[in-house]
Amino acid sequence: MLELVATEPSVAARLLRTLAATVRDLDDRLTDATVRDVPARVATWLVRRITDGRVPLHAGQAGLGAE
Repeated sequence: MLELVATEPSVAARLLRTLAATVRDLDDRLTDATVRDVPARVATWLVRRITDGRVPLHAGQAGLGAE
């Protein structure tokens, strides 16, 4: 993997973008867990997953709780 990253700039760029997105996501989750109350965390979760005005909730409330 290191050789591929060293020899292919496009692979290195893609890897950096993916890692940066992961760090942003983890930072957002940490902020949610430490700063926001439960209703605010649920609202944030719903907003992040909305598509076409809907949020798919698989397994209903239990699925939402598992998330």
